[in-house]
Amino acid sequence: MKKIFTARLEQGKYLWFIILISAIALLVNLNGWGVTETSEARYAEIAYEMYQSGDYLHPRLLEIQHYHKPPVTYWITALSYHIFGPNAFGARFFLQIMILIQIWLVFRLSVLFTKDKTIAITAALIYISFPAVLISARALTTDAFLNTFVLLSVFFWAKRRITQQPHWLYLTYLSLGLGFMTKGPVVFIIPAVTLPLINHLFPLKQKKQFFHHISGLMVFLFSGISWYLFLVWQNPEFIDYFVIDHTINRFATNQFNRGEPFWFYLAFVPAMSFPWFILSIYHSAKNFKSPFSYSKLLWLWIAIPLFFFSLSTSKLILYVLPVFPAIAIIAANTWGVISEKNRKRWSKALAFYHILIIVTLLSAGYITSEDISFSVGMYVIIGLMGLLISFQTIKINRTQFTVPVASAFTLLLVVFSTYFMQANPRIANDQRNVAIEAKTKLTEDGHIMVYDRRLPSVAFHAHQPVISIFNGDRGLNRETRFEKTDKWKHSLIDFGDERLENPAFFKGSVLIARLSDARKTDFQKLKNFFTEKETLDGWVILYNSKAQ
Repeated sequence: MKKIFTARLEQGKYLWFIILISAIALLVNLNGWGVTETSEARYAEIAYEMYQSGDYLHPRLLEIQHYHKPPVTYWITALSYHIFGPNAFGARFFLQIMILIQIWLVFRLSVLFTKDKTIAITAALIYISFPAVLISARALTTDAFLNTFVLLSVFFWAKRRITQQPHWLYLTYLSLGLGFMTKGPVVFIIPAVTLPLINHLFPLKQKKQFFHHISGLMVFLFSGISWYLFLVWQNPEFIDYFVIDHTINRFATNQFNRGEPFWFYLAFVPAMSFPWFILSIYHSAKNFKSPFSYSKLLWLWIAIPLFFFSLSTSKLILYVLPVFPAIAIIAANTWGVISEKNRKRWSKALAFYHILIIVTLLSAGYITSEDISFSVGMYVIIGLMGLLISFQTIKINRTQFTVPVASAFTLLLVVFSTYFMQANPRIANDQRNVAIEAKTKLTEDGHIMVYDRRLPSVAFHAHQPVISIFNGDRGLNRETRFEKTDKWKHSLIDFGDERLENPAFFKGSVLIARLSDARKTDFQKLKNFFTEKETLDGWVILYNSKAQ
C-alpha cells in the first residue's frame, strides 16, 4: 500500500485532489460576512461603481475619482459582479481562483527546478499551509492578483528557456503587463531577480531573439501601460501623481500611514511560514556555497525582495506575498533531504505550534477586552482541528504525514475564520448589518449619511450612495484635483457646511456614526435632527420615523 501511495505521489496525480480540497475550503461560507473596512470595502465599492456606471477607465470611490491603484483588480471584480451579483461572494470569488492557480504554479515551478514530482507535491502542500497565503484570499486587495501574475511571468519565462518556443515569451510579457496594471512597478521586483538566474540555469540555444522581444514589449505596453498613457493624455498631472505620489513617496515616506520598523518583515515572514522558513535556513545555510543551482536562485528570490521591502517606509503584511512560493519550494526540497531524526524534531515543533493556535482561539475571549461570540460552526471546526492534532501527535514518528497535516490544519483555520468573522462583525470591521438596517430606515428621497468616516462598505451593501460628513478624520482627506465638476461636493460635506443647518436636508435620511464618535460634542448638533436611535455592531443609526 505504501508503495502504491508513493508511486502516485511521485507522478503528481494528487495535485488536482489537493486543488479540489483547497477550493472547497476557500469557497465555503465565502458570503458569510460582509466586505470589511478598510481595504476590502474600498476595492469592492470601486469595482461596484464601475459595474454600475460602465466607466472602467476612471475608478471612483464614493463618487470621487480614486487612482491609488491601477484598474485590473477592479475589472476582475466587476466581471465577478456580472456573474455572481454585487455581493461579498462576488467580491472575493476570483481571489480564491488566484490562490488555486498559485498552488498549481508552485507545483509546476517545482517540477521545472527539481525534476521531482514528489518534491513538487510537497511544495504545493507547504504553500497551502502558509497562513499569509490564505490570508490574502480572505479580503479583496491587489496582492493575490499581483502574486499570481508574478508567478506566471517566472513560470512562462522558464518554459521559454526550456522549450525554446516563442509563445511563452509573449505570455511572460503579458503577465508582466497585467501585473503592472494591477499594482505598478512592484511587479518587476521578483522577475528582476529570478529571470536572469533562470537564464543561467536554462541556456537558450537560439540566439536571435530581437524580433520576439520587440513584439513582446509591444504586448507589455498594450497590456500594462496603455491605461496610464490614456490618463496622462487626458491630464499630464498624472505623471507626477503616479511617479512621485504613488511610487517614490510610498517607498520613501509614511504618507499613507503604513510605517513599520526595518525588521518588520524579518519577524513576520518566519512567523507566517513556521516552521518551514526557519527549517530551511537552519539546514540549507551550509549548502549555499555550492555551485550555482536552483536552490541559490530560490534563496535570492527570497532575500533580495525581503531586503528591498524592509528598506521601504510603507509596509503591509501582504507586500511580501511573492516570496512565499520560493520558501515553499526550498522547504520541500530541504524536507526531502534532512534525516528522519530531524524531521521528527520539526514535526513536534509544528504540533506544538498547532496546539498553541487552538489554545489561543479558545482563550481569545478571556485574554482580550473584546466580547467574542462563538458559533456552532466555530466549535465544530475547532473540534476537527483538535482531531487533526491528535492524529498528528499519535503519528508523530511517521513524518510522511507532517506536511499533509500542516496543510489540512491551515485550511481548517481558513474555514474557521469565515465563521469567526460572520459571528463577530464588530471585530471583523464588517458593517453589512449596519448598511442593511440603515437602508430599511430610508425614505425614497432620503440619504445615508456617515459622520466623519469613509465607509465604502455601507455604500456597497446598501447599494446606495452615501454622504460623508467630514469633521477631521484623515480618511476623508480625498483627492479631488482630477474632478472636472463640483458634483463630488454632494457626497463629501464639510461639518461646517450650511446645508447641515437645514432640517429639510435630513428629511427621510439616516445618519450613521461610530459609537465613540456619537459621544462627541460636535455630533450633538446633528443628532438633534433625528428622533429615533438604534445601536448595532458598534455603530449608532439615527433616523426619523417614516410615519412623521
